[in-house]
Amino acid sequence: MSSKLRGHEPKRNQHGCVLLPLPETPVVDTTGAGDAFVAGLITALAHDGGPQRAARLAAAAAGPTVGHAGGRPTLTPKATQDQLTVLAESTRR
Repeated sequence: MSSKLRGHEPKRNQHGCVLLPLPETPVVDTTGAGDAFVAGLITALAHDGGPQRAARLAAAAAGPTVGHAGGRPTLTPKATQDQLTVLAESTRR
């Protein structure tokens, strides 16, 4: 798993459940968001990322997808890293 994902871990609540805080993302179109989410999840799990990192990458892949019309965003490593940064910042609030 990429070292860029380190430090972007979800937090556990008092019951031990893992929480994945999400920033408010303007939604233009949800087409393709589920596909991008599953692609991020499978990619992280296939690279031994573990379930928490897989959830984080999945959310990061889905985020840019909903921000524009149509289901084909530019899911470059930079776009995904930018979304991971936004997710990490929302975790610290």
